[in-house]
Amino acid sequence: MKLRFGILLFCSSLLLGWPFLSGAQDPLFEGSIEDSPEIQLDLFETDTPLDITLTFDMKRYQRSKMKGELIPATFSYTLNDSVRINKSTPIKARGEFRRGYCFYAPFWLYIKGSGLKVGEHKDIARMKVVTQCMRSHSYEGYLMKEYLAYRIFELLTPASFRTRLVRITYVDTGRKNKETLTWGFILEPEEMLAERLNGVVMEDLIPGIDRMEREAMNLVSVFEYMIGNPDYSIRGVHNVKLLGLPGYKSVGYTLVPYDFDYSGFVNAMYAIPADELPINKVTERIYLGPCREREEYRRTLDYVLGFQEEIMLLVSSFPYLSNGQKKEIRYYLEYYFEQSETSGLEHSFRNSCR
Repeated sequence: MKLRFGILLFCSSLLLGWPFLSGAQDPLFEGSIEDSPEIQLDLFETDTPLDITLTFDMKRYQRSKMKGELIPATFSYTLNDSVRINKSTPIKARGEFRRGYCFYAPFWLYIKGSGLKVGEHKDIARMKVVTQCMRSHSYEGYLMKEYLAYRIFELLTPASFRTRLVRITYVDTGRKNKETLTWGFILEPEEMLAERLNGVVMEDLIPGIDRMEREAMNLVSVFEYMIGNPDYSIRGVHNVKLLGLPGYKSVGYTLVPYDFDYSGFVNAMYAIPADELPINKVTERIYLGPCREREEYRRTLDYVLGFQEEIMLLVSSFPYLSNGQKKEIRYYLEYYFEQSETSGLEHSFRNSCR
């Protein structure tokens, strides 16, 4: 049986606290719905941005975001242009760097009880929301480029986090409900990803690289090189998630990368390479993956090369970046693809592999 992943809105007064009666009309509805036990929507099956509204005290959030405190909020969204959902749910700032740096810090949206289901499992407790860090054109571009990086990796393998753009309206209750509209995107919850691949999430685990699935490790390493991301570690399991897919006890754990804002592909003004790395800026690529023989590197490089046309089309057709921004990305990627067609890249990998 094919599993459906997405929003299940259970129309019952027990779950949502709304008196749904046959033929009744609720004032929250812009239209009418059938008297049925549920409405189902896959959050990630469409590229259309989702409009959400978050209502909370912004000043209180700013004071508490470094403390990791939960802040009460109201989360609102619309299903199928007809049903407006309003749920009281807390939020909490997240991210090692962005939590302190960003005015609109990335956050956990605690959605348990709001109807988000994973197959037959219990409600997902929380979902990652990546935000537009500051209100400026530059930071909107950073957000869109990081979103594109996730979409590119999704082209390469199903063992990837799906994403969806969201338009976020912040309603600040501390300033007479002042509204601010910015962009963000939601990340597929780990439980959803694992069930989609018939696997399990491996928590609090730092195995040796000999316990990681070899081909997945190679692909992640080459992808991170392609986008110029020095902010990850396979050995330290930093900015990668481990999954146990079918047969993992013999082939090892599968790596799934995330957090690409420090990459040269995004080229954020705050992204600075770690002191121990022999590069001066993140747009300088450095390979930080495992050491392999040249033939094994070549197989992975050729695999990614096979997606060149799709990757470049994805960038060129992306409607939320300017032509100038897309031109910069294409130039950055084209230089990588030119490199990857030569044998010299395998030699450079051997110089910096871990």
